[in-house]
Amino acid sequence: MDIRNILVLYTQQLTFLRQLLENAKDKRTALIATRHEQFELTMHKEEKLLSLVQETEKQRSNVIAEFLRTHFPDLNARTKVKLSKMVAGKIPPAELAKLEGLELSLRNIIGELTEENSNNLFLLQHMRNFYADTMQALMGKSLTAIVDRKV
Repeated sequence: MDIRNILVLYTQQLTFLRQLLENAKDKRTALIATRHEQFELTMHKEEKLLSLVQETEKQRSNVIAEFLRTHFPDLNARTKVKLSKMVAGKIPPAELAKLEGLELSLRNIIGELTEENSNNLFLLQHMRNFYADTMQALMGKSLTAIVDRKV
């Protein structure tokens, strides 16, 4: 197993995560503009992208595990060290630099994606509360109309 295969999988995963981030931004735009159809489209696209990210992550984990078994046979299975730290000095400097860059990029994009998803969750909860409050005001517990109530 070659480090180049790992780099390819890191690059694929980074590409899918960037697409997922752009989709999350589109979802935010749809939420703010209350465009239901656009929101549904972004949700379907997000499902597909998450599936691709998950599949790439499985492949990446398997390839890394095989790489580590091959090159570091006596490594403890519970060791949690960045791959770039583990292979430093054992692979060419250019590939190590690329691996470190990809690891950093993945960490940054995941942070951005987490923040964007938190913002979207806040918007969804706010919209849900707004609609629930509106329906409560319209329907209420009694049969009086909204115009009969003091707001």
